[in-house]
Amino acid sequence: MKALPKKPVIKHHIKTFFEMQHKGDRFRTEDIIKYCKRHMGITAIYGDTILRYTRELRQDGVIDYIIDCKQSREVEII
Repeated sequence: MKALPKKPVIKHHIKTFFEMQHKGDRFRTEDIIKYCKRHMGITAIYGDTILRYTRELRQDGVIDYIIDCKQSREVEII
């Protein structure tokens, strides 16, 4: 299996982003992607990778959210 050296760093920034939110807050998935790229200082990472790690964190019970509308990509903290 391929080593993913940026994975822990990306997950850290995702958790930090979610810690700044409150229950009931809404935002778009693009906000998570922009936050991670800005705080990591890189742009050479796929947005889908960040969203995949976000789903992993939810699956592990670290963060909790729902996506109300997949077309608008709106996320709500629960």
